[in-house]
Amino acid sequence: MAVTDEAIEKIKAMIVAGELAPGDRLPPEKELSERLGLSRSSMREAVKALEVIRVLDVRRGDGTYVTSLEPHLLLEAISFVVDMHDDDSMLEIFAVRRMLESQATGLAATLGTDEQLSELQDEVDRVDASVSIDELVDHDIRFHREIAAMSGNAYLASLIEHLSSQTVRARRARPGVLP
Repeated sequence: MAVTDEAIEKIKAMIVAGELAPGDRLPPEKELSERLGLSRSSMREAVKALEVIRVLDVRRGDGTYVTSLEPHLLLEAISFVVDMHDDDSMLEIFAVRRMLESQATGLAATLGTDEQLSELQDEVDRVDASVSIDELVDHDIRFHREIAAMSGNAYLASLIEHLSSQTVRARRARPGVLP
C-alpha cells in the first residue's frame, strides 16, 4: 500500500472509530503525522485526497475539519464519473438508475404519506401535450426526486439524484431515445 493510501486509511479509521466526528477539527499537521507515524508530506497528500471526495474541508488559515459526511456530499464524486463517460456508457448508467429507482419506488409505495402521494399526482397532472421537452424533463426529474425522497433512504435518494441530474443534458439532447 502506498504511504498516501495508508494515511488516508488511518484518517478514515479515526472517523469510523469516532475519534473524529462530523464538524471536528483535525489536529495540526505535525501532530497528526507524528500520531499516525507518517510523514507530513504523506499526510498533506491524504488530506488533499479526502478533501476532493468531500470527507474533509480545508479552511485556509483556520484548519481542516471533517465535513458533515452527509450522503449528498460523499456521493458527489459519482457526478464526476458520470460526466466522464461516453454515450455507450451513458446507457449503462441509465440502466443503473432504473434499477435504483425501482427499489426506491417499492420503498416509497410502503412508506409514502398521503400528502406525498398527492404531490406526486399533482406533478403528473401538470404534464400535458403542451409541455416542451425541457419542461417534460424537468417534470420527470421532480417526479423521480420525490419518489426517491419518499423511500426514506438518504443514500439511495442521493445516489439517484447524482445519476439523474448528470444525465439531463443527454435526455434533452435525445428525447425519446434515452430514459
